[in-house]
Amino acid sequence: MTRTVSPMQLLFCIKQTFFVFILQTLIAYYFVFEDLDFNNFQPFTMKQSVIRLIASMLLQITASEELSNAIKVLTFLKRQKVKKQYMQSRYINILIASLHVLTPLSLFTSLVLTLGQTGQFSLIIKNYVTLGFMMTIDNIFTSSLPKEVIQNAQKLNKSGLLKMGPDANTFAALYKRAKRADRDVDEYFIVFMSSLVNLWYFFIQSFQVIVYNYFGAYMCLVAQYVGYRYQVAQEL
Repeated sequence: MTRTVSPMQLLFCIKQTFFVFILQTLIAYYFVFEDLDFNNFQPFTMKQSVIRLIASMLLQITASEELSNAIKVLTFLKRQKVKKQYMQSRYINILIASLHVLTPLSLFTSLVLTLGQTGQFSLIIKNYVTLGFMMTIDNIFTSSLPKEVIQNAQKLNKSGLLKMGPDANTFAALYKRAKRADRDVDEYFIVFMSSLVNLWYFFIQSFQVIVYNYFGAYMCLVAQYVGYRYQVAQEL
């Protein structure tokens, strides 16, 4: 990468990544900030519930695309066999991919918590449009990246050099690596970090497949029902 792109440009790209993540996370937080008291959940009405469900489904589609792309990158990095001197770069890339995983989930969670406490049709639609735009705002920042970075990415994609190879970091492989470490602290650290990556990858992939893909859109109605029943119980 550094043969065609300078370290300064790479550093700029990394800073842009963190900036976009912080921006999207802050938007998700402050968007739902006024509703964090959880005391304004709306009663169920057919029209509003249908609109809430449609908005959740549409945002879930957008979030699923972002989430799937991030998990693909995370899968590649998780399975990657890297020499010791390049481990730091691998960890940075895994961190960036993880941020990309968390961003759509935080925005979708913000929508789930907000819609159940929003009664007006116009506000429900505005909430969806706003968060849907924020979820894809990283595409806007892509145009600000240096041309060399974009051209290098295009060359890599066309060349087909980046392929999903066999998993070199399974727990069995890491166990064998730990046995061969012979009290090498660096090797033990690599095994430990790779084990954490495996656990994180297993958790986020399981969450996407089991929970998010099947029940994500309905979380809005579930949150509204639970929140409203809790409000009623508190008022009694």
